Amino acid sequence: MNKRCAVVGANGFLGKALIRKLGKQGFDVTAVYNRSQENIDEGTDKVKITDFLELKDEYEYIILSLGNYRCSHSELIEINDMIRRIQLQNQGAKLIFISSTNVYGAHSGIISTTSSFNSPSLYPLSKLSGEFLVTGHGKYAVLRLTYLYGKGLDNKSFLPNVIEKSKREGEIILFGDGSRKQDYLHVDDAAELCIKAMQSEENGIFLGASGTSVSNYEIAEIISAQHHSEISFTGTESGSSFYFDISETREKLNWAPQVDIVQGINEMLSI
Repeated sequence: MNKRCAVVGANGFLGKALIRKLGKQGFDVTAVYNRSQENIDEGTDKVKITDFLELKDEYEYIILSLGNYRCSHSELIEINDMIRRIQLQNQGAKLIFISSTNVYGAHSGIISTTSSFNSPSLYPLSKLSGEFLVTGHGKYAVLRLTYLYGKGLDNKSFLPNVIEKSKREGEIILFGDGSRKQDYLHVDDAAELCIKAMQSEENGIFLGASGTSVSNYEIAEIISAQHHSEISFTGTESGSSFYFDISETREKLNWAPQVDIVQGINEMLSI
C-alpha cells in the first residue's frame, strides 16, 4: 500500500514540484490548498485547508509549505495557528516544516544550522515560531531553504525580474559592481530534499542550499549568453552576500543538489 502524504500549500512554487515528484515516486498524495487550486495538476486529490484541519491521523507524512514574505502579520499568525492544529490532529505523522534561511539575517561568514539569528524581521520570526511548534512533535524535520528557483518562478524577486527585463528590453541592470553573491537551490532539488527528510528516521533541522554561491554578475552573464542582452551597473548594492555549509544535510539525509545554476537558469529561459 502506498504511503499517504499531504502537501499543505500545494498550489505554491515548491508545493507544485512536490506534488509531481511524490506522485512519480509512488506516494499517495493529497494536495491541501487555501484560497485557490488552479495551480494544482488535474487528477490530484485535493482538500481545502478548512476541511483538512478536521482530519485526524490519516497521513504518514505532512509537508508544511506555508506563507511567504508578502504575508501580513495577521496572516502569519493564522498560519502558525494552523500548524499547531495540524500537529495536534496528526500525532502519528512525520511533519516536514519548510522554513527559510532568512531566519539567520545577514552574516559575514559561512552559515550553518548553528549560526546566530541576526535581527530577523517579521517573516523569518514567523518561521522560527513554526519551527518551535514542529520541533515539539514526535517525528519532524525542519528544512531551512535558501532562494528557490526554476521554471514558473514569478515572485518578483531578483531572478525573474532580471530575466524579464533582459527578455523585454535586452538589458540587465545590476546594483554596484554585481559582486553580491547568493546561493540558489533548484526547486526540484528542494523537493527531493523534502522526500529524503520524510524517509529519514532522524529528527532535525537541516539547511537546504546548493553550497555554491553565485554573484549577480555571474547570473547576468548566464542570461546574457542566451538573450545577447547588455549588462550595465548603477548605484550601490545594499544587500548582503550569503554562503552556506550543507555538509550536515548531505551526510545525515544522503542528499546532494543535482541541478547546477547554468542548467537551472537555461531551463527558465526556455519558456
